[in-house]
Order: sequence, then C-alpha cells, then structure tokens
Amino acid sequence: MLSIKINEQDLARAKSLLAHIPKAYKQAVNLALSRTLEAMRTEAIKKTTEQYQVKASTVRKTMKLNKSQQQLISRGPRLKITDYKFRPIRPRAKNYTGAVRAGGLKRFPGAFFIKLGSAGKSYPYIRVGKKRWDIKAIFSPAIPQILQNPETLSSMEERAGEVFSQRLNHEVMRALGVFAK
Repeated sequence: MLSIKINEQDLARAKSLLAHIPKAYKQAVNLALSRTLEAMRTEAIKKTTEQYQVKASTVRKTMKLNKSQQQLISRGPRLKITDYKFRPIRPRAKNYTGAVRAGGLKRFPGAFFIKLGSAGKSYPYIRVGKKRWDIKAIFSPAIPQILQNPETLSSMEERAGEVFSQRLNHEVMRALGVFAK
C-alpha cells in the first residue's frame, strides 16, 4: 500500500481559490489524482525495467488504472523465465543462462524445452528427480511481486507527491480561467 504525501497547504489554497465556483474544488482534486496515478504507473514501469530484465509492455499489461476509485492495481501470474532474459550459451546448447534482475546471468544446467499445445510454444524445464517425468517448469516472480520492491515504492511515492502538487496547481488555474485564450 502506498501513501502519497499531499501538502495540506496546497489543498487549503485550492479550496479557498475555488470556493466561489460550484464543484470546481472536487473536480480539480479528482483530475490531479488521475494524472498522479498515471505518473505513478509510468514511474513504476521505468523503475522496474531499470532493475529487472523485463519489457515495459509486460509490466504495463499487469497494471490497471481505475480513475473513478483512484486506484492503481497490478495483477498477474508468475512468469516463465523466458519472459525475462533467457538464452542459450551457444546455439543448440543444452546449457542455458537467464536473469530476472539486471546484472549477471545464472546458469541453468540441464534445462530443456518442451513444446506444449497446438500453438507450438516452447517452455523451459529442468529435471528434479530420477524418473522421466520428474520435471519442473522454470518460473520467475510475478510483476506484482516485483513492484513491491522498496526502491520502486519509494520512487513512486516521491513522484506522486511532486505530480499531485503540480497538477492541483494547474487544475486550479484552469478552473479560474487563467489559461483562457
């Protein structure tokens, strides 16, 4: 759960400036919160792709923005290691390397691919026992787990505070007609 630090002086100033316009204060706060949620999503994607070997589109797909309830929700299953960085050491090799975090690669000795379904997608597996079917898929963390990283959360909170203050000021000025042509 994130907590956005909102400057109470900004809210009081906005309320006093918009007191003579009906519903303008509530609308200004809601619009500022909506833009703040968008900025938080962008910051989360940016920080996650810096720290982990995952595509921005993969992170964005898990995030849902609910502006009416001022919520940013991330849901999704655990991902296969191939959704991150996973490659053979050399072509047609039986040794593969992969990484979830930015940095060094980890070896997966004995990893192999199995084609599943009619689409012909291949997924990496490793043997965990002596029997033929004692195999396990190589999974990695889900995006919602990754977003719980303390660095990402603190960066999102900081960015949200900045954006809310700027957007609230902008919405107050817009409601007052300062930007009128």
